[in-house]
Amino acid sequence: MIKKTLFFMIVGLIGVYASDIDQTRVNSFLYGPYLNDAPVPVIAVDIPQLFKNNPCNTDDLNKVANDFFALGKWRGSVGVDQQLNIAVCAKRRVTNAASLLEKLVYASQNVTAVATANRQLKGVIYNSAYILSIASYYPKVFRAIPDSHPDYLNMIEQLLPKNPQVFNNITLRYKRHPWVTNALFNVKYSYDDIYKHMAIQYTNDPNQRKRFVMHNGLLYLELPVEKRTDPYLAYHAYVQNDFVYPFIPTKIKETFKEDGAIMVPRYMTKLVMLKQAFYRKLNLVWTPIKESLFNSKKDDVNMDIIADEDGNIEVTPNAVAAGNTDESFEDEVVDESIQKPIEFRNERTVVTDVRIINKIENKKKRRLLNLWRIAQFGDGGQVFVAMFRPQGKENLGTIVVKQNERYMFSDYAAVFSMDGDSIWRIKDDGTFSSKTFSLDHVTKSDDGIWHFRFSWKGEYTTNEFDLVEEGGMLVKEFVNYYFE
Repeated sequence: MIKKTLFFMIVGLIGVYASDIDQTRVNSFLYGPYLNDAPVPVIAVDIPQLFKNNPCNTDDLNKVANDFFALGKWRGSVGVDQQLNIAVCAKRRVTNAASLLEKLVYASQNVTAVATANRQLKGVIYNSAYILSIASYYPKVFRAIPDSHPDYLNMIEQLLPKNPQVFNNITLRYKRHPWVTNALFNVKYSYDDIYKHMAIQYTNDPNQRKRFVMHNGLLYLELPVEKRTDPYLAYHAYVQNDFVYPFIPTKIKETFKEDGAIMVPRYMTKLVMLKQAFYRKLNLVWTPIKESLFNSKKDDVNMDIIADEDGNIEVTPNAVAAGNTDESFEDEVVDESIQKPIEFRNERTVVTDVRIINKIENKKKRRLLNLWRIAQFGDGGQVFVAMFRPQGKENLGTIVVKQNERYMFSDYAAVFSMDGDSIWRIKDDGTFSSKTFSLDHVTKSDDGIWHFRFSWKGEYTTNEFDLVEEGGMLVKEFVNYYFE
């Protein structure tokens, strides 16, 4: 037994050393590629002199604001000089300037190549010091900052401890970053606050999870169900606060009863965890070889690079041949008489699995701000609520149904409102939130057609609607609405 333990300790150390070799590649995968985010130009501009030569023209600002914030989609255009005026006014905290900067200037310049006319403008709005000065009083501006910005993480490090609301406005990929979750947990010195709950939901670092649970055992309840099977976390949560005992998985509790809870994490559990760490590190070393082998296959086999929540990368063929995507299905007629009920369970779990994030972002070609799992159904089926980064006045929320490796989407586009607090529903705080959705029932026909019923709660009314699979898509059908 001792020899076996020493063996795994030695190979574990070897795995840790080998993992450092490929850590750069892992980090690059976890927080990239940048999809529709063009490289951010770093242009040297004398900003103080530029502001001195271009005072804020409030009359022009108000004219643009009246046109832009009118009801409906923005169809106008403003020149570079007007956009520069907005940037100058935002620096001076003029009313509406910061909102216009986020929704108009960045929305325009993020997709515009550097030219002589906008060189000065880009030099201002992508300057890190300028971004920090705006975000210090208007954190929503960070939604418009491409996470391909070379100082993206550095700016978060400066803003988050002073203004934790910035966390709501950074992309989902960086919400999961170990530095971000650690800083969020430490932003207040209280025993329990909302930021500690958010930190443990988003972290993928096993050491952070353990430390967070040791601080407050009740944080164990914020973990996804699949993460509660870690005996370390269960043990420390139970010792710290025995209120969590009924929520610990049955297998872990059986071990507690058999061996005595106090002894669980000291010997055998440590050995098991070391073995798991070794296999993860070994996988990192093997990945480049595996990728090379797969890339030498036929060109008609597409490749997926996937990684689990702890950063372990695997390269696999996605088995989708040309012209045979997961959307290519024949339309079927849904016969309600042969619908069979499927078991499901509602929940609200933050999604941090980079494989799922990658799939959704690449299919929608937009960066995710938030992604929650709101239900699981049948054999491995999952339902998600996704909120994407706004593009100007245009916002997008989506219900995503995942069945094995197949994804189906139901989109909910909305236009920014003047008050900023009502986009999809009245007083929704501008958020397409999982809190407002619940899955009411799931059925499947003999022909394999899925049928989902949802409730969407608003401030005053609740909407009921069905999402029915049709040709590989989700078709929305109105059911009812009623006042609360």
